[in-house]
Amino acid sequence: MTFGYVYETGKRAENEDAILFRSSLFAGGELTFAAVCDGMGGMEKGTEASYLCIREMEAWYDRQLVPFISACKNQTRNLGAAIKSRGFTLYRQINRTLFEQMRLKGKMMGTTAIMCVIYKGRYYLFHIGDSRAYFIYKPMGLFLCRQFTKDHGNEKGLSRCLGLNREWKPDFKTGRIGKRGILLCTDGFWRGSDLAVWKKCMDPLKLKDEMNIMKRLKEIADYNMRKGERDNLSAIYLCSERKRHEKSIMI
Repeated sequence: MTFGYVYETGKRAENEDAILFRSSLFAGGELTFAAVCDGMGGMEKGTEASYLCIREMEAWYDRQLVPFISACKNQTRNLGAAIKSRGFTLYRQINRTLFEQMRLKGKMMGTTAIMCVIYKGRYYLFHIGDSRAYFIYKPMGLFLCRQFTKDHGNEKGLSRCLGLNREWKPDFKTGRIGKRGILLCTDGFWRGSDLAVWKKCMDPLKLKDEMNIMKRLKEIADYNMRKGERDNLSAIYLCSERKRHEKSIMI
């Protein structure tokens, strides 16, 4: 799996987003994990909330997902149900950890959280908040960019997130990834997006290596900032050309 990312503070004093990419190669195929979290800017501990969420996700990948996939070997029966169950448990655990930190610090903490597991040609996506996932593909030469998550919020704020003394279940989606790329991004990246700019920058036929993907994502982020976007801008793009080694990034 090839990936690239952008991580821009924008016009804010600090970046309250956090991103994570991990991949591991097994005998049964490559396991890929990506996540994007956006700490709530109206909260005093938005940065801490997003980083706590990402750290919990990375620990889950290392201690839960990797051992589980290793034990499965080439078996795929009930794989999706098991990943879904473990993902829901992770989101409940992150909520409880955020609750405990809020009690200890006396500060409100909340974050969006979108994470994607890809294994054996299928994606498993967990989502809460207004960060988004898009499919990007080009069937028969026609550029398509399709959002496949539902925003949990509007211009007045989030209706669902992790933290804030509430426990909502994440939305869950799964399916075949095929030749489509997957883009995970925060609202600073997608808000005010221009389809013509995305079409120019995100042509999947040209996004074949990490350097080019990162360059194109940066072009979109720079365009948004020139148009007046003040929020942090973060995104990860995944496409199906394979790597032959393990790799990870966490910001």
